[in-house]
Amino acid sequence: MKKRLCFLLVMLMLMSFIPMTTTTTTAASAVWDGTVALGFDGGTGMQADPYRISTAEQFARLAHISTSGV
Repeated sequence: MKKRLCFLLVMLMLMSFIPMTTTTTTAASAVWDGTVALGFDGGTGMQADPYRISTAEQFARLAHISTSGV
């Protein structure tokens, strides 16, 4: 019983050294406003060189291209 209690106390002490993180609003967690990008972050859209998408607006552009046949 003493070993378990000692183990638990040691674990609690070690956990107290783990830094806590807070949630912040960043560009990656921003809400998409419905706009469509004019281009991508790179790529030609070919299998060997796919589009590079890093925003919701660029993803909306890909959806527009794939549904409209542009």
